[in-house]
Amino acid sequence: MGPLAWSCVFAMATALHAYGDTMKRTETARLTTGNLSVDYITHSPIGAHPDPSFSPHIPSLETLRRLHTQGLWAYEDYLAWGAIEPVEGQWDWSHHETVYDRLHNAGLLYIPYIWCHIPPVWLRDDPRATLMTNVRDGKKCFMLSIYDPRTIEWYRHFYTALHAQFGDRLEEVYACLLGPYGEGNYPLPYVDFVVKVGDCADGQYWCGDAYALPLFQKTMRRQYKSIAALNHAWGASFKGFSDVSFPEELQAETIPDFTTKPPRDRQRWLDFIHWYHQALIDFSAKSIDMAVSIFGRDRVATKPGGNCGHMNPVSWGTYNPGFAKMAGKKRIAMQSADSRGAYWADKWTSTAYAYYGVPYRTEAAGGLDPDAFALRTFTDASCGATTLFTYELEKHLAAATESLPLFTGERGQTDIALLAPTTVYYLNGAIMPAVDMGMRLRDLFDYDVLDELLVNDGALNTYRVLIATHCNVIAPKTLAKIRPWVKRGGVLLWAADKPIETIDGNAANWVNEASPSGMHLGKGLVFRTGESFETLREAAAAVASRFTKTPHLDGVMDDVWTTVRAHELLLFHRGENPIEKKLTGQGTPRTITLPPRKLVVVR
Repeated sequence: MGPLAWSCVFAMATALHAYGDTMKRTETARLTTGNLSVDYITHSPIGAHPDPSFSPHIPSLETLRRLHTQGLWAYEDYLAWGAIEPVEGQWDWSHHETVYDRLHNAGLLYIPYIWCHIPPVWLRDDPRATLMTNVRDGKKCFMLSIYDPRTIEWYRHFYTALHAQFGDRLEEVYACLLGPYGEGNYPLPYVDFVVKVGDCADGQYWCGDAYALPLFQKTMRRQYKSIAALNHAWGASFKGFSDVSFPEELQAETIPDFTTKPPRDRQRWLDFIHWYHQALIDFSAKSIDMAVSIFGRDRVATKPGGNCGHMNPVSWGTYNPGFAKMAGKKRIAMQSADSRGAYWADKWTSTAYAYYGVPYRTEAAGGLDPDAFALRTFTDASCGATTLFTYELEKHLAAATESLPLFTGERGQTDIALLAPTTVYYLNGAIMPAVDMGMRLRDLFDYDVLDELLVNDGALNTYRVLIATHCNVIAPKTLAKIRPWVKRGGVLLWAADKPIETIDGNAANWVNEASPSGMHLGKGLVFRTGESFETLREAAAAVASRFTKTPHLDGVMDDVWTTVRAHELLLFHRGENPIEKKLTGQGTPRTITLPPRKLVVVR
């Protein structure tokens, strides 16, 4: 990436008001890495290539000391239950003790990243445990069922042994969730190069074991109270809750786009997918509680998965705002994966972290060149990250240590929010148009991304402008939350080529009454425009320049992304050639030269 350009151009105002939900710094900025002992797991009895004669690699003490001197704070070590207890009751911690000693002697923090979701070979076919089962064809993968209450006790079995071995020597430990890497995903095959995963395919729904359906039926009974109410909502004819079944679409090769389906089909699918996602979140909460009961709250964190640069496929179950809400209640940190400069997706995640009070840590799986790593650094800093994690440490070490002072937990200031297409996402509809529009709008101004969950929980109240695009189907509750916000003075811009409708198919709503010239609603305004980018760009620029109170609003399509923080501007030029950028503070306007694909800090 080359050195950061630190340009002290002018003194900004002594205080800038943040209209977004700015989270205070809660952690010391730190650089971490991981992937230790992956080769040890790969050649263990549960591994993809079992080999008892294999000798795993451990970095030399000299290498680790050098990395520590250059700024590395901690190293994550993968601990897999099936490798450490290959025979029931026979534990072998020798390899990880060696790793611990070497990291400790190098001055690095040792953080165990736990894999107990994949059981030892001796438990795979044991009736004392249940494996995750595909609902469509009944095939099993080698991951423990989140629906079987005994699974948490098996997790406890491992964490108790871990504490007995390491005790207070561990300053932090990750709570294991599900898969494929012990994160907040349902089973996926993408870890098969490390461990054997059994019959595991992408795009499947894992609720086919004996414990899943009764749990779903219990949830529907609690939600609808009477079978008559459920039948009315679904257009079904079940005799009782014990007859309620999963949606028949789960048996199909491909899940349809339910935004095009009748309202009752939509409702039945939504009830299922809400339960399916929440089941994983609830299990994760139990795993966290179990780990906290052994190690204490201050020493437990977890990894909820990532966003694939947009929103993970709905079948994966990685509903990041839901995980953030849960972690906020538990008061633990989470480390979000897939951080690679995909601004809309990272704001969808980090806005939820900030609102629910969760320290925002990030990691990227790898494959970033220097330019992409620089963009990732800009995005992470703008989103309020407190930790910079990279698996490609040697490749990005210089750039990472130089940019680390920006990882203060302070988020960019903005009073503009984009609405995530949450209901469209749940209905398996097309989400990429909304994501693509958001990425293109980033050239005009910084923004947060509000999921419908956050809107329903009151997060909208801290913003002045809300922009929705390609959100053609929305939950009635969310629309009902937006209306009073507008009446109190909010400005809503909704871009859609066809009428917006609620889940029940109702298009007779107040948003559809608005026009491009605007409609007064109480003290606020509602604008309705087309969803082509040219139309949206013009309308968004006009609304932002007229109504936003965010200082130093960019407003120019010039391939420069700008983030405002209390005492600095962060700028990133995404173009090919240097560009002159005019900046106006509370003094004489200045012009600076921005190199391509470099993070520039203006204090």
